Amino acid sequence: MKTFSTTPLKSLKILTNLIRNAVHALVNNENDMKYLGIELHKDEKNYIFVVKNSGPLIREEDRTRIFEKGYSTNKEEGRGLGLFIVKRIVDHNNGSVTLSVDESGNTFRVELPFKIKIM
Repeated sequence: MKTFSTTPLKSLKILTNLIRNAVHALVNNENDMKYLGIELHKDEKNYIFVVKNSGPLIREEDRTRIFEKGYSTNKEEGRGLGLFIVKRIVDHNNGSVTLSVDESGNTFRVELPFKIKIM
């Protein structure tokens, strides 16, 4: 397996899937104030992507399954692959993806090492 210092397409896929899910959630948010935040930065070893939205909040019972293939909180057909793909790319490259939920909303944080493998 070859190692490259960056893979824009894989990074773009991660961001696209996270942003798409966040926007989809906001469509179902009945609050007047809707928030979508995107942060992109790096530390000494990793690219860091953070995508936040104001909800609806991901239920506790969904949080343990949210990265499973085919699992979706949205019942529309064809859903349930985005976060699975994110987790697969991140895991394959020894990165991490976490979900935190508080009263302000849902936050997905991805840390992806600078040197990543091409699948």
